[in-house]
Amino acid sequence: MKERTTGLPRSLPWWLHLHGAISAAFLLLPVLTLIAFSFSRSPSALKWGGFTFQWYLQLAGNERLLRAAENSAIIAAAATAIGLLLGIPAAIGHARLHRSRHTVAATLTLPLMAPDIVAALSLKLWCVTLFSMAPGLPPMILGHSLLAIAYTFLLVSSRLQRFDWNLTDAARDLGASPWATFQHILFPHLWPSIAGAALLSFGVSLDEYVISNVLAGPGSSTVPIETASMIRKSFTPEINALAVCLLVLSTSLALAALRLQQRK
Repeated sequence: MKERTTGLPRSLPWWLHLHGAISAAFLLLPVLTLIAFSFSRSPSALKWGGFTFQWYLQLAGNERLLRAAENSAIIAAAATAIGLLLGIPAAIGHARLHRSRHTVAATLTLPLMAPDIVAALSLKLWCVTLFSMAPGLPPMILGHSLLAIAYTFLLVSSRLQRFDWNLTDAARDLGASPWATFQHILFPHLWPSIAGAALLSFGVSLDEYVISNVLAGPGSSTVPIETASMIRKSFTPEINALAVCLLVLSTSLALAALRLQQRK
């Protein structure tokens, strides 16, 4: 009996290996250089002067940056909570739709497709101009929550594609309430995507710059805004150290979200 073939070669040609190596080097070398120079003793961010942890210790004592980190954490936590509260029911309702599913999905994921500056200016017009809301944390939370809702909707919707809705119908026929049905049937199936959506939304919110910069007010500066301000003033290894911290945190959250999303 002949084995089925997929039509793909058993080994890739040398030029594909070379192309992959060049692409990986192009992506990783700048990041590795940034990490290396964050440990440089030299006050110049682009000159090696010996190994030190000085700049990481200096970051820990930067009160202005610590306040910005606190604002970033508050915004990210609030936006993630709003995203879960609105994104999960939206995904469940979308999965039970029979008409206009593509229209609903496109509407809910529009914040991911539209440029950040468009979303930021629209929110500023809506919140500040129409509702006289002062720039600061509340409009920033609303702006970040748009992204959180979209990511939650996408991850939970993809998980629901593998769900047998006959289980919820049977539970309702046996007298289970909607909350009991969600708690005992839907949630055990959805929790990896819910946790992944929370981690991903939190990480994206921490890195968001454009929406934060447009909607920020006095005393509501975030870590990305402070980073941009530090770069405009002087490019020191302290900025490299800050970038490495953000890189490690964002990468860890994204990998954890991906790992949870792949759970069966």
